[in-house]
This record gives sequence, structure tokens and C-alpha cells, in this order.
Amino acid sequence: MQTMLDARIRAVAASFEGARPVIDGKHIVARPMTPEGLAMHAQVPMLLGSTKTEASLFFQGDMRNFTLTEEQMRVRLRTAFKIDYAKVDAIMAAYRKASPDMTPSDILVAIASDVQFRFPLTGAAETKSGATEQAPVYMYNFNWTIPWQNGVLGSPHAVDIPFAFGTVNEAGEMTGPGDDAMETSMNLMSAFVSFARTGNPNNARMPEWKPYDTTTRTTMLVDATCETAPDWRGDALREVTTLKIDPFNRAALYRYET
Repeated sequence: MQTMLDARIRAVAASFEGARPVIDGKHIVARPMTPEGLAMHAQVPMLLGSTKTEASLFFQGDMRNFTLTEEQMRVRLRTAFKIDYAKVDAIMAAYRKASPDMTPSDILVAIASDVQFRFPLTGAAETKSGATEQAPVYMYNFNWTIPWQNGVLGSPHAVDIPFAFGTVNEAGEMTGPGDDAMETSMNLMSAFVSFARTGNPNNARMPEWKPYDTTTRTTMLVDATCETAPDWRGDALREVTTLKIDPFNRAALYRYET
């Protein structure tokens, strides 16, 4: 038993999450972004997406997380990621360069969202699009702000799902009603249907959606009105590529402390 527990500790410490699929040689025979894995899905196009504020959902256990001071946020980043203040300040500057109006809490949520959700996706997109003889990769970021608590959560984890399936009315308060919500849903549904039919998400409702590549890094920003963005928030993302949430101490990032 102790051997198994020790093995789990090593596995969790070496991974981003506490659990991951296991390569068993039968059902999963290779990591998807290794040369062996890429060869298996070379002709399969890929559609990858995240929401703008994926991690906001995990901060709502204490709503004070959304009104942090600058110093509280700096301390949180230093403690959670075990980095010095020079690195903290470089990260903050990169995010504010992308969006000058970001509050300290906005920056914290954006960093957690990028590290935990967006960076794994862009890493996969970079690998597949940079390899030879691969089907195209398309990237989107879902930007619809939900009305709950006056929009404090922004676009939280998984909120794009009811929009993709046209069930925003059933999702109620977590998506918001109205014409703009339905427009956003129609936009995302149209992309999903087109991709399912043809392997290409381009459709009449959106501007031209070019495949992701390591030069332009095109991302479709999905909202009631969609737009494409080259290398969206790229400088900020590159500042946090080496950061890793401690799987044994997630509270250091998400817990409010005075």
C-alpha cells in the first residue's frame, strides 16, 4: 500500500492535476502530442477552445477574491507559484499591456485561467500545427460575460457548453437571456456544426477563421459579435508558461487571506 501511495505522490507532483489517463498499451497507446501520437491523428482536424475567465468559478468560494488590492494579488502570486516579486511584476505588466483596465483580481483570474486551462490547449495547438502533414487546428476563446452577480465571474469554466448546444434558456441565470445571448449561441453553434460536418468551423456568421499556426496564433473571440485576434494575449501567456499550480496546495492560489 505504501508503495502505491508513494507512486501516486510522485505522479501528482509531476503532473498538473491529481489524475490523468494512463497509457496502458491497449486503449491509450501514446501521448497525443508525441510523434507517435501525432501520427495517429495526423488527418484529424482539431477545434480547441477555452472561456475567457475559466478560473473565476474556483475563486467564488470567497467573493473577496474579486476585490483584491494590488499587494494582496502580488503576495498571492508569489506564494502560490513560488516566484519572486520581480517575476510577479513582469507578469502583471504583461497582462496590463494586453488589457490596461484589468484590476488586480482580473489579473489573478486571468493568470489562473491561462495556467490551468488555456496554456495546455495552446501547447497542443503549437505542437500539432508545427508538425508536418497534420490536419489544421482552430482555436477559440469564449468571451460572453454571464449576468450572475453583476458579471463578476465573467466567462467561467464550461459556460460555453449551453451556448454550443443552444440551451441558453434552459441554463437560465448562468448564461443570461436576451437577443445577445442567442446571437452568441448561434455563433458558437454554427462553428461547431460546420466543424462537425467539414472539419472547418468557418461559417457565414463569423469573420474568416484561419487555422492556428506558430506564426499568427489566430484565435476566434466568440461573443454576440465575433472577431479574430492574432496571438491573443500572447505576451502575457508567455510570461506564465513556466508557472505550475501545486497540486498539493491549490488553496495557496484560490484561498482568500487578508
